[in-house]
Amino acid sequence: AVQKIHEWKASFGSTAITVLMAFFTADPDFETQAARKAFADDQLEDSRFVYENPENDNNPGAFLSEYFLRIFATHLNAIAGHEKVDTLDCGMMGLETALALTAAAVSRVFSSDLFLTLFAGRARAYLGV
Repeated sequence: AVQKIHEWKASFGSTAITVLMAFFTADPDFETQAARKAFADDQLEDSRFVYENPENDNNPGAFLSEYFLRIFATHLNAIAGHEKVDTLDCGMMGLETALALTAAAVSRVFSSDLFLTLFAGRARAYLGV
């Protein structure tokens, strides 16, 4: 059981890397390391990466950014058909825990200079583009 939980938590990190690689690769504005770093720094400020439209003070769309939803959807696919677990050891509800892990994974990838540095050549090879 512990191994399965570890695999479930680890999948957030690997999914975040894959989703963000695809996100950066799909947009020519992010071809340079400087552009990716500037975007990552902007998204980390006030956890903007969580919001669909962080500029909208009235309705920013919490937990609705495109890449955030793609990462969270991986969790939903992974648990489809499995036994429902209402709480984990930390006492948080299962889906709330998954949202927190998604946010942590995105934050960690955006904070990783290694990811941003190695991204250019490896992402295209990794994604086959």
